[in-house]
Amino acid sequence: MKRLLVIVAVLAAAAAIVFVSVEPADPRAPVETRIVEVRNFVATVQASGVVRPEESVDLSAEVIGRLLAVRVIPGDPVERGQVVALIDDATQRPIVEEQRALLRAAESDLADARLAAEDAARERDRARELHAEGVVSARRVEEADLAARRAVHGVTRAEQSVERTRSALRRAEEDLGKTVVRSPISGTVLSVPMEVGELVVASSSNLPGSTIMTLGAASSLLVEADIPEVDVVGVEVGQPARVTLAALPGGELAGEVIEIQRLGQREENSGFGAPAGGAEFFARVLLEAPPPTVRPSMSAEVHIRTDEREEAVAVPIAAVLRRYPEGMERQRTFSLAVGSGGARSDVSEQRAAGATGEDANGWEVVLVVEEEEGEPGGGRVVERRVATGLTDLLEIEVVSGLAAGDRIVVGPAAALRTLIGGDLVRFDLPADAPG
Repeated sequence: MKRLLVIVAVLAAAAAIVFVSVEPADPRAPVETRIVEVRNFVATVQASGVVRPEESVDLSAEVIGRLLAVRVIPGDPVERGQVVALIDDATQRPIVEEQRALLRAAESDLADARLAAEDAARERDRARELHAEGVVSARRVEEADLAARRAVHGVTRAEQSVERTRSALRRAEEDLGKTVVRSPISGTVLSVPMEVGELVVASSSNLPGSTIMTLGAASSLLVEADIPEVDVVGVEVGQPARVTLAALPGGELAGEVIEIQRLGQREENSGFGAPAGGAEFFARVLLEAPPPTVRPSMSAEVHIRTDEREEAVAVPIAAVLRRYPEGMERQRTFSLAVGSGGARSDVSEQRAAGATGEDANGWEVVLVVEEEEGEPGGGRVVERRVATGLTDLLEIEVVSGLAAGDRIVVGPAAALRTLIGGDLVRFDLPADAPG
């Protein structure tokens, strides 16, 4: 009996200890917060691109023949006048030899014509003397004059023939010289589409076989990038840019937007019945004094500075939520036109039915934590209606509705999706702390 009483006493004491030690669970949801600050806010647009020469030259064949040799490969530096390729001269060399033979014949004919002209001139002078002595008639003098004039014309024709033949020889020699292909600029070899043994053709247009290689000028480099349609409206020629290269980690290059394509490129069908993505607009950013290590075809990230606000309030994009009138139905759709505005460009809310008027398309709010007495490290959530302005890759400007010193909820994502005005939260613990 005594043993039983001891056991009961021990169990009662243990129950009392458990009762005292167990505290009610904290009903406040753990969140990540940030104190709003005023600072200079710079809006940027980000795009991926490739380094290219500002000017490029397609080195085309000017004569027909087999490609005998290519002395450079893509990426090689070249100097103006450097031999970069050789074309078989089996067609041009016989033409040169033929024109040289024709020129020798024409020069010989010219020499004969000049001798004939000299002889005709002497006969004319003798006829005139004999006519003055009464030995020959006036008709004989006229015939001698006519023969002398014809001989002079023969010399002129022979001289013209020599000039034509010399001109043909020069063209043939130039064509022969074009079988040795030289670089017209100093720069870098960008591509060599033809291989040794292939037939090259002379053409002023980019017909297959006419372009031996493409060269890029060494004078300046730029980045060619595609900007999504959701961002291009804020991009203008002359805006400054920062460029980072995968090949040069940790370094930034200065640049400037020099061109924006007016017509975007759109992929009309993304496959499997999915809607087509947004259009992309080609832009060119000129690099300012790039180092020699920067080469064409390197991958680049471009950050274009589109606008700036002094003493602005900016918050993470994810912290700005959209609310709709109570009872309003809406359809959630996804878009592929994601730009530098971040996740807010991912999802669009379209009203299917419900309220009309100023708030029919919803409004933007930020969850502000108002601390209460007796709630250290926590408080109650208030939905503060805001108006937004500029955006960059991670943050968005709030032009009204927030002030410096406000504490706002910035995460985690699950809390941002579920919290509403009036909910209790705590921010003195990390977001992944147990509730």
